[in-house]
Amino acid sequence: MKTKFLLLTHLLTSLIATSQQISLPGVVSIQNSEYNTGTRQYVSGASISADFTADKLTDSNGTFILEFVSEGNGKSTKLKVFKAGFEIVNQKALGDVIIGRTSALNIYMCKEGELAENQIKYHNISLKNLYAERDRRIAILEKGGEVMQAEIERLQEELNTKIYTKNDAIIQLNQQIEELQKKLPEFAKELASVNLDDASELYKRAFELYINGNVKEAISILDIDKLLAQGKEATYSLKSLRKQRKIIDETIALLEQQIEQTVKSLELGAELLEQEFKYNEASEYYEAIITILKSDPDGREKDMAKFYNKLGLSSREQGNYSKALNYLLKALKIYKSIHINNHYIFASISNNLAMIYKHLGKLNEALIYQKKSLKIDEQVYDEIHPSIARNYNNLAMIYEDLGKSNEALIYQKKSLEIDKQFYNEIHPIIATRYNNLAMIYKGLGKLDLAFEFQKKALLIDKELYGEIHPSIAKNYNNLAMMYIDVGEFYKALIVMRKAIYIYETVYDEIHPYIANSYGNLGATYSELGKLNKALKAQEKSLEIDKQIYGEIHPSIANGYNNLSIIYKNLGQSHKGITIAWKAIYIYETVYDEIHPYIANSYSNLGIMYSELGRFNRALKAQKKALEIYEQLYNENHPTFINVYNNLACVYKDFGKFQDAMIIQQKALLLSKKIYNEPHPSIALNYGNLAVIYQDLGRLEEALKAQKKALSINEEIYKKKHPSIATNYSNLSLVYQDLGRLEEALLTQKKALTIDEQFYETVHPIIATRYNNLALILKDLGRLEESLMAQKKALMINKKVLPKTHPNLITSFKNLSNIQYAMGVRDFDLKKYKEALVFFNNISVDYFDNSELYIFTALCYYHLGYHTLAIDTYKVLAQLNPKVKKDFYYNNIGTAYVKNKQFPEALNAFQEYEELGIDKGRSYRNYAMYHALQNQPKKAIEMLQKAIELGYDDIDWLKTDDSMDSLRSLPEFQEILKKLE
Repeated sequence: MKTKFLLLTHLLTSLIATSQQISLPGVVSIQNSEYNTGTRQYVSGASISADFTADKLTDSNGTFILEFVSEGNGKSTKLKVFKAGFEIVNQKALGDVIIGRTSALNIYMCKEGELAENQIKYHNISLKNLYAERDRRIAILEKGGEVMQAEIERLQEELNTKIYTKNDAIIQLNQQIEELQKKLPEFAKELASVNLDDASELYKRAFELYINGNVKEAISILDIDKLLAQGKEATYSLKSLRKQRKIIDETIALLEQQIEQTVKSLELGAELLEQEFKYNEASEYYEAIITILKSDPDGREKDMAKFYNKLGLSSREQGNYSKALNYLLKALKIYKSIHINNHYIFASISNNLAMIYKHLGKLNEALIYQKKSLKIDEQVYDEIHPSIARNYNNLAMIYEDLGKSNEALIYQKKSLEIDKQFYNEIHPIIATRYNNLAMIYKGLGKLDLAFEFQKKALLIDKELYGEIHPSIAKNYNNLAMMYIDVGEFYKALIVMRKAIYIYETVYDEIHPYIANSYGNLGATYSELGKLNKALKAQEKSLEIDKQIYGEIHPSIANGYNNLSIIYKNLGQSHKGITIAWKAIYIYETVYDEIHPYIANSYSNLGIMYSELGRFNRALKAQKKALEIYEQLYNENHPTFINVYNNLACVYKDFGKFQDAMIIQQKALLLSKKIYNEPHPSIALNYGNLAVIYQDLGRLEEALKAQKKALSINEEIYKKKHPSIATNYSNLSLVYQDLGRLEEALLTQKKALTIDEQFYETVHPIIATRYNNLALILKDLGRLEESLMAQKKALMINKKVLPKTHPNLITSFKNLSNIQYAMGVRDFDLKKYKEALVFFNNISVDYFDNSELYIFTALCYYHLGYHTLAIDTYKVLAQLNPKVKKDFYYNNIGTAYVKNKQFPEALNAFQEYEELGIDKGRSYRNYAMYHALQNQPKKAIEMLQKAIELGYDDIDWLKTDDSMDSLRSLPEFQEILKKLE
């Protein structure tokens, strides 16, 4: 064993003895000594040390040489320098020194404490210059007229944002000053670390101009084209000269210095431009630096990463998040590839990436980077630190967007707890945390706590800013949305108007905050049933946004989306669909195809298609929304509750109740998985499931589910809330289907009583309650009371709804049915005619003369008075010839065929077919024609053709007497089976 050990030792000694030594030369000088005195001064006796080499002292000329073995060639090392009474100026340059570099390493020192003094000095100078620029611009703005307008236009271009008034310009200016002030310490630190002895004459001139307050002149001499050309020329020359390294080492060192000087000059230009809010031009300077660094044959990865990071932040200031993301990811990739170990860099980039991903709707990526930022900061700071609080707050925001409100609440509370140890209660950050907590509690359905924290935020902001300030308006906006959630619509309206008043006082009329507030005002009016006012407010919001952003912008798409919903509520879904497609076009232009806004728009589109009975399109739109959401979120996201609800609604409207039930049960299970009872979402899903059970005829299950929904809402809202009224109303309809009419009447009256406490007497929901009461009373045989209730519903709907709204049409239909029932009850045609006369005397704008004749003709037809029906249709055609292009030939043809006037019937049916309105119905008519003439084979043939062309009224086929001669035929039964 000893022999082997000795041999190994000998071999190792031999290897060491034959290893080539690699030199690392350097020189230590006093910073700015030549610049200040005309003679460069060196530091002698300074201790220089590094790993794997012997320590050295600098000589009288400040020089030193460290020796490393050849295996270290090309690797980096960290140098330590010490001299009593002195401190290092360029400490960063010593942290990553390449062994084997040919040029001497320049180390700059100054007297101890001088570096901090210079940083303070340059910070104060920079602050003075910044304030001088601000004051100069404000002075120009105060002059008014064309001079002011020119300055506003200049600011708009520099800041890449819309500015409308002098006050808006001053606010934007001050905001930019505040942002730039945050950068000044780092800028001052960079200036203090520059050694002017090695700087170019251009840099020195620019530096002196800046120090003396001549910022614009400094920028003007830092010409980007010349500097870029100079840098490219230097890098090109460097490439050529390195081929002749033996004879041009000194020239190479000079060119390397020239590149460094060029980069420093461009960096100074970029930072000065940022202080002038010229972010686009600053980005060009940063891009020029990166172009130079990419051309450097030795590679400058660390420096490139630094400037990609700066370029990313500059792009973020311009609002270009996609570019910002690209640049920051490049910076991060480079830092990782060169194994930089700097917690601040990685924490900062990770945090910025998280917020950019959040803005782009990529929440999982946002969560990953925010957690990385937190992990890095936790390794450096104590648990109680503002940086940790910031991370917790950002995590809470991301979790809330992910639908994980409980996790969001935990992190937001942690953030608040830490911040309270650093800030007073009356502080903007504390107000922000309270506001965020309020939004999380709102999402959790804990509205009492949401109100509590929102009001706390409002009180702090009032203490800080007074009554008239954008932060106060923001609080009012949030409060308005909460008041809507608890059904206090008038309170919502009051605080919403306060918000608008503040914004219109602080800003000019054309401002994004004002546009957003009018949109919220529209939502408030919608809840109050004031749909025309809602439409007007939303149109104003959209008009303002268009003046700010043009036609293609997410805010415009949001406006179109909201406008489409109002048109749907007005019963004009066809118009709503056109507008919804506009929103989708804009979203798909601005964002990737996979984005929550696009999914939401498709979902809204599906609802409107369903309203119009276009079920295939409705189903396609809802499935498109679901497909997008599935690519965005995991299966337990709350958004899927709404998606499933909407999808179930389409299946229900389509008559596919079994499919609707399955989807609705998924929505209920998910809401119970995400939320704890009691929660509004769980109640809503029980209520919706009950309605589907009712459609399926599973009335006992419907009753149980509806009672469950009611009990949850009563626990949440303490007996009084519009949702409770809805539960009572729906419960009443279940009792009605069960034949428990007295209970149905009692619960419907409860619904009406509650709603009357929340809505004006003239509101569509109140009309719906009276409509339901009328139908229950009709079933009870209390026709006079039913008639009175239906008249109230009609009166309300006439006042609040447009003529073509389905609810208004329903009111007329129900009223006619009740009057018809009153006539039939007494087997008295005269009384029925009196009902028609009564209808004719009602002052109803919706019923013009044409529609009254139609109504009369239909009544005669269904009573079997076909000749009277035919005569009435003929009078109608004389009064309004346009009806011949619509339903006329279909209706008069069916009257002719029932009256056995077959030639006239055939002629009418052929005229109707030529119009091409409904081919399926046309062949249904021919089936009637042949069936009533005892031609079953031909009748079945026509009926089969009708079904092929889309006719699907199975109830008519089962009940109309024209089909009596066919019902026993197997072919007819087969048709019914297909439709079922």
